[in-house]
Amino acid sequence: MATRTVGRLAGKVAVITGAGSGIGRAIAIEFAQEGAHVVVNDIKDEPAQEVIDYITKANVPGSASVYLCDVSDRAAVDAMMADTESKYGKIDIVVANAYYSYRAPFLEANWPDTLRTFEVTQHGVYHVLQLAAQRMCSKPLTDATPFRKLIVIGSVMADYPYIINTSTAYNMAKSATDALVGAIASSLGPHRINVNSIHPGWIDTAGERQFTNEDEMVEAGKHLPFGLGVPSDIAKGALYLASSDGDYVTGATLRIDGGFGSSQRIPSLHDPIQHAGRPNRPKL
Repeated sequence: MATRTVGRLAGKVAVITGAGSGIGRAIAIEFAQEGAHVVVNDIKDEPAQEVIDYITKANVPGSASVYLCDVSDRAAVDAMMADTESKYGKIDIVVANAYYSYRAPFLEANWPDTLRTFEVTQHGVYHVLQLAAQRMCSKPLTDATPFRKLIVIGSVMADYPYIINTSTAYNMAKSATDALVGAIASSLGPHRINVNSIHPGWIDTAGERQFTNEDEMVEAGKHLPFGLGVPSDIAKGALYLASSDGDYVTGATLRIDGGFGSSQRIPSLHDPIQHAGRPNRPKL
């Protein structure tokens, strides 16, 4: 891969949670390719280090480092933000991507796993956004202060919670983070902080494959206008919101679902879904 000397995130410092795999990994790589220094957060060292190795070997203009912590641990998140600001002098971009998803029918769901879903997928996002925003707002605002970006990776399951009836806790948590984005976007606007959410559709990730086998994934793709998505699809949207191109966007939800929403309708033999299909794309 050829080195790119100029990028849309040149000189920016970005913290990405849950960046050791899947969507978070793709965002970390995309941001590094565009010149950012990326703090790759995860709870496991091996996948996080693999992302660092990938970025280093790709010879991109950005760079990366690892910070291991569980986002449900508020004190640990605070320490991560403090460490990032101490080492790099600022925090420009935060992507709250880390999640935990427990699936079981509502009547059978156990409370410990349900609570764990809330602690990571809902409370963890709150911790990450608040503790980052507090540091962003701690320095005086000047005419030269750039827009800072808070991005939440939500889910179309917040829009269509009835699609998978075993993911009640996850759907509830993702709906709550949507409300959080709407609640804080206005108050953080005067501080030049943009707060937005991305709703991925059905994305082919290792996390999703914990619940869905290959045959089920293939079959699901047949019912979506553009088939299953890949993590890099979401990374492109995150780049838009993180860059200056997204400076006039806040309190918004960017749905990147390949037509997932438009496919949720009563089927008709006389009105079949026409599948446009897409060329193969790298999964990173």
